[in-house]
Amino acid sequence: MFFSCKEDDDNGTLNGDPQNVIDPDHVSVDDKYGISAICPKGEWTNNYQDTMKLSDGYRDLSSSTVTLGLLLDAVTINDVTSYPSCIYLMKFLYKPTSEEDAIDFINNYRQKAFVNVLTLDYTEVPELTITTVHGYKCYYMQAVMGGDRALYTGKRDLYMFYYNGTVYAAIITVLDDLSSPAAYEKCVSIINTINLK
Repeated sequence: MFFSCKEDDDNGTLNGDPQNVIDPDHVSVDDKYGISAICPKGEWTNNYQDTMKLSDGYRDLSSSTVTLGLLLDAVTINDVTSYPSCIYLMKFLYKPTSEEDAIDFINNYRQKAFVNVLTLDYTEVPELTITTVHGYKCYYMQAVMGGDRALYTGKRDLYMFYYNGTVYAAIITVLDDLSSPAAYEKCVSIINTINLK
């Protein structure tokens, strides 16, 4: 995949707890990219990256992304903190010309990011199904991580939305050996609070 769950990439990203207070127990992720979610206070960190830097073959999939890392599962090695349980909230830079064009883009994303690396990074990449998340229609699948070059096994859920002329995505990543037992349920509960502009 294109992402790391590192805390710092030395590229101008902002790190810290989500700050917009909803109530005494919850905060909201800043919706500067048009996609936001509500988190329990003090449980998640966030990292903003205005444009994901992708290799040439993936440039058409560029996005602005906020990464949420579950603090409970943080791992620090050589002063680098990683979050094996994380959520990516993405706004793609590509502007579809129609709903059909957006669906083509969504299918292209699945193909390039998942199907093309099947057996290398994934052992299973199912078809997309249509579902609803927090009132928004979305395209969903759960890929099984593993394969010839995979460092870890786990699962990666992909939710893709076409809303108000923009394609958004939310991705959950949890790792079998590093994520806490309740991590996946915590991630899904965040996904179920998504708001789009």
